[in-house]
Amino acid sequence: MGKRFTRPFILVCLLLTYVIGTSQQCNVIYVTPGGASTGAAGTRANPASLTYGLSLANSTNNLIWMAEGTYNISNELQLVSNVTLEGGFDPSTWVKSNATPTIIHRDNTNVLAAPANALVGLAGLNISNFRLQDLTIQVDNATGTAISVYGIYLNTCSNYNIVRCNVTTGNATAGANGTAGAAGVAGLAGGNGQNGAAEPNPSAGGAGGAGGNTGGNGGRANAYD
Repeated sequence: MGKRFTRPFILVCLLLTYVIGTSQQCNVIYVTPGGASTGAAGTRANPASLTYGLSLANSTNNLIWMAEGTYNISNELQLVSNVTLEGGFDPSTWVKSNATPTIIHRDNTNVLAAPANALVGLAGLNISNFRLQDLTIQVDNATGTAISVYGIYLNTCSNYNIVRCNVTTGNATAGANGTAGAAGVAGLAGGNGQNGAAEPNPSAGGAGGAGGNTGGNGGRANAYD
């Protein structure tokens, strides 16, 4: 004889189905490139965007599963303590796959101001116990003057793991031109000039002209330059 289900049992099943589809499961926040950026999100039925998903993370929901595809960001992505960012999931089944990578692409806008002067993909400042796994991180070439480029920038972080991540950055930019040097010191006095050449000896006069009576020779005279 087949089983008979009462109406309350059916209602409970429907309620469980609704809860599974609209709430986090197993401490997971689901994220896709086109996910929601406001409201109730982060579920399989309504995944969140990457930045919004990070803002939803807490001590209970601390696993962020990122669907395959490209996540374009225009500011450094601030990492959070005690949170795992893991890519490589199929957005339909949420089964892990290596078929298509999960790419975080950082453009070259919104550079950190001085004294940092840096273009940063992912940043972790004074955080701990986080994990990055199966992610491809790409940062564009910097523009401007004296701009550094970082795929992942960590400062005073501890107990973290970066697993099977491919990080590629563009080129930094050249520094500013240096200032002109100071004028040199005056040179030393020049040496004495050489003695001048002696004037030539007196030149003999020309011979007298020939004729009925031969003319006399010309007198001697000194010649000068």
